Amino acid sequence: MRLLQFCVGLFTVTLVSACGENFGDIIWVNEDDFVPPDQIYICRGHHEGETLIGTYFAGENTKSCLVSQNNRVIELESFEVLKCAESGIWTPVLGNILPSNVFSFDGEKIIHACRDVNSNPTIGTVKKATCSEDSCLEKSVCEIVVFESKISKIVSLDRFTVFTVTNTMIETDLNKNSENYSLKEPLQIRTLSFNVKAKEQITILFKSDAGKLLFEILIGGLQNSITAIRKGGYDMFSNTTHTMSVLEEESFMSFWVYWEQGGLAVGRADKYLEPLESTNAMITLRDSGVFGITKYSVKSSLPTSWNFWL
Repeated sequence: MRLLQFCVGLFTVTLVSACGENFGDIIWVNEDDFVPPDQIYICRGHHEGETLIGTYFAGENTKSCLVSQNNRVIELESFEVLKCAESGIWTPVLGNILPSNVFSFDGEKIIHACRDVNSNPTIGTVKKATCSEDSCLEKSVCEIVVFESKISKIVSLDRFTVFTVTNTMIETDLNKNSENYSLKEPLQIRTLSFNVKAKEQITILFKSDAGKLLFEILIGGLQNSITAIRKGGYDMFSNTTHTMSVLEEESFMSFWVYWEQGGLAVGRADKYLEPLESTNAMITLRDSGVFGITKYSVKSSLPTSWNFWL
């Protein structure tokens, strides 16, 4: 179990990066039963008939869930706290398209949690951008509560990550590759995020509908020291970068892959209770053939545990 600390305004936050017996557990607890010192978690509750999500703060004598509603800052009196979500990944929203494995915090309505890609770790809600008098561009924004000079206000962010989850464990080794998995809505959603536990050298293979290899991504190659991308059918990796110790043998690490017209990018993602660290791509490749991607498979040189949304 790792303990991580950072500061948010007047709060010193200690994050615990492990919980639950099952990796895919999503565990909510009532605020009366959850009293960790100085911690930030996702919280949710109801106000005026609406389910709201926001940031849970707990200090020595304080405990609150701050949310936004109709451009107002609301402090919920009764709420739940997301205690456990080991499979949770803060996946970047790129190309204004939400990933297929984005988690909904209400069973009846689509409510997604988000947070800044910069220095503010507070948690907000994905909203549609407000139209101006001149134009209305269909796009999503992250609406969060921020603090300036002890005053809270609501800010809308264009660049943000969303809370995503994985639900299916896959095991691979030198003699056992995975089967081919079809991407959900490949023409609309072009982000794949996943968790993986490996010592070194894992590979994701992106393929066409007919099974033709289009792109190959190597993570943790050369004894967990490099990440690389190559186009299908090529022997040499066209793009390579140093990523020392990017994989961990004893714990799951989170990653994302995004493709758009003319390019493909790979990055490390933050897990649910990790502070803001990994928001930029580790490596990119410019190529026009990415829209043929509809399937993927994975392989590894050593015993490896993967967790995807299937």
